[in-house]
Amino acid sequence: MNFLYSDIFMQTYFSTWVILLLLATAIVKKNKNDYEFLHKSYWKFLFEPWKLITFFIATTCITIIAPYSGDPTWDYPDSILISVLTYVISPWTAGIFYQAVSKKKFNIKLFTAIIFFLVPCWAYDAYIYFKDGYYPTTWFTNVIISSGIVLTAGLFWNLCWSKEKGTEFAFRLENWPQRSESSVRKMLIPMLILMFPVVYAIGWFVYNYFW
Repeated sequence: MNFLYSDIFMQTYFSTWVILLLLATAIVKKNKNDYEFLHKSYWKFLFEPWKLITFFIATTCITIIAPYSGDPTWDYPDSILISVLTYVISPWTAGIFYQAVSKKKFNIKLFTAIIFFLVPCWAYDAYIYFKDGYYPTTWFTNVIISSGIVLTAGLFWNLCWSKEKGTEFAFRLENWPQRSESSVRKMLIPMLILMFPVVYAIGWFVYNYFW
């Protein structure tokens, strides 16, 4: 058996990410003022009407197609769980990644962002583990797919528009994260571009199930 799918590796991997998540959580708890997602401004930014509407549409679609995905581990509860975690986490992690690269701020905050970026992936694994009693052998594929979705979602829900700058990623602005009154009509093209990979992937799963 490939070592990456052996029981020893699975147990080690599981234990490692649990420890890393606990460590990241402890760091956030100790430095609350440094973490935007603990501030009211972030939740106001996250709860802009167009973001909530697109979140509910995406979650509904992903949940409805779960039985037709061809993946027996993809069901209604984990569809909703992963959707909620992605919505809450992805905009913040995308912003921190941008700040780290643009300002060369490779610090402890970046470490916690990387850990939280992987939370939707790990939550999916944990759900399967506690429901079915084994760690999923699809863990590596899950890392790749989940990372792509979380990054895309983070970019999508950071879109904003203003008369001065047009369509922009909010994390590039000085006051990020701040609520804005963005025009969806003005952002429609970049929204569709970012939506395409996820819609295509979901469509591919359903197509393979029926045909």
